[in-house]
Amino acid sequence: TDYDEEAPWPAGGAAIGSRAQRLACLRALRALCKLAARRGDPSAVPWLRNVADRTVTSVSRLGPAVPIDAFDEALVGPAQRDPWAALLAEACSALVACGAAFPLDGLILGRSLALASCLPTVCAVLQSVGVVMKEAA
Repeated sequence: TDYDEEAPWPAGGAAIGSRAQRLACLRALRALCKLAARRGDPSAVPWLRNVADRTVTSVSRLGPAVPIDAFDEALVGPAQRDPWAALLAEACSALVACGAAFPLDGLILGRSLALASCLPTVCAVLQSVGVVMKEAA
């Protein structure tokens, strides 16, 4: 079982064992997506699509349908779900930077936003579909 379900990410935390390995893998994949976006190389598109497709599968499985009530949200362990939303946002943004598109349908977008546990991830998910949040006044 995952006894460290509430370890925070990406700041690190108490995650150990297989859970820590999964979080490290998600972090590495996100970094590789950022690198692909910076290079803007179209040859990265098949790999990025594979990452995005597999991440969508996980987001679909993990993400609750929106809206969710506060009690259910508290039980989900949002700090552990955030990396999936962050990875999907990064993969979609990298695909656009490499000249491809990966449109997120409304259901996946809603589930991604439900998994996002911090404002930077919410902004990244929204930016991946073309919505840019401006700074608060």
